[in-house]
Amino acid sequence: MRASSRISFIDDDPSFLDAMADAVASVRRCEFLHHPGELDHSYAEQEALLRREQQMLARVVGAESPLAAALDYFAWEGRHRIFSVLVTDQVMPAEDGISICERHGHFGLRRILLTGAADADLAVKAFNGGAIESFLPKQTRNLGFNLRRALQEQFLHNSLERGRHLAMQMRHERLQALQSDDVSNALMVILGRGRVDEYLVLGEPFGVLGLRADGRLSWIQIETTAGLRELADSLAEFGWDAPGLDRVRAGQALPNLELVSQLEGIAAAIAPVEVLSEADGVLAAEFLFDWPAAVSWRALAEERGG
Repeated sequence: MRASSRISFIDDDPSFLDAMADAVASVRRCEFLHHPGELDHSYAEQEALLRREQQMLARVVGAESPLAAALDYFAWEGRHRIFSVLVTDQVMPAEDGISICERHGHFGLRRILLTGAADADLAVKAFNGGAIESFLPKQTRNLGFNLRRALQEQFLHNSLERGRHLAMQMRHERLQALQSDDVSNALMVILGRGRVDEYLVLGEPFGVLGLRADGRLSWIQIETTAGLRELADSLAEFGWDAPGLDRVRAGQALPNLELVSQLEGIAAAIAPVEVLSEADGVLAAEFLFDWPAAVSWRALAEERGG
């Protein structure tokens, strides 16, 4: 899962916040705050939003039509109001950073503490005690680079934590296939090519449902070479009227059978195969479709003027 993410920075020094804004200019959806009260206001609904998200993801796993349930998730605007990372200075007059992190230690939030030279021992103690997930010295060289790297690491952990329902219910052999470096790297290439902002990895049906930057949906159907003949036979039994059964049997194309069987208004089609792992015999094909109810953060930003 790659979740919709927001980041909040808090520091009482406006000039330092301006420097942080420049350092993370390539990282979207950041807010910069000066006082803990502003942060409390922003985070007031976080636990309720995260509970709702977990309920929706649990429904994806248990639904008769997992793809339809996943699209319901992408239609829910609330996910765009969830904060994934908090970055706070340690020394501030109203409240110190560790205290802020302890107060906002709810599920789904990763906390990065920015420390001064005298704060190193406090930061280590807070990290070992679970009050923060990472810390960075403010005086370090290349702070912007190190901060961007830390943010990416925390985004990954945040998405893994929030998507645990999907991973826990996946069959072992499918989870194992996704953990292959060849498969995961090839999937990242496909997702990056389509500028996919968010995605859910499903175990049944096996594939990746993503929301692209252009607002279209991407379904990456994953199959194994061992299952191609059975898949082609299933198409025949299903009454598949699109051409290409021979290409499916030959491993040259895959059908959008899951989309057609679970969603209304999707026309039967096949798409060329992309080999995710030749050694493991894992294949994929990408199908693009429109789903007007899906709401991207980009569309919301445009609607609200930025």
